[in-house]
Amino acid sequence: SLQLNNFSLMGGLPPEISRLPFLAGIQLKGNLLHGTIPPELRFLPFLTTLDIAQNNFSGEILRSVGGIKMLELLALSGNGGL
Repeated sequence: SLQLNNFSLMGGLPPEISRLPFLAGIQLKGNLLHGTIPPELRFLPFLTTLDIAQNNFSGEILRSVGGIKMLELLALSGNGGL
């Protein structure tokens, strides 16, 4: 799992994160991240948690996370553009 909540991280979520095929969790709540949610996340077959709340993401949610079959927790609140 990648757990970097409240670290004041800036920038976007890189699509290259999908090169970590056994990644089970992405927790980036409360940072300064922006941009779209990479559609490449659908290539993470074991991803169960995606918490990117309280950032500034925008774009279409379904296109980005609709294909993640094992996803159990999706936290997106506090992103004005979603």
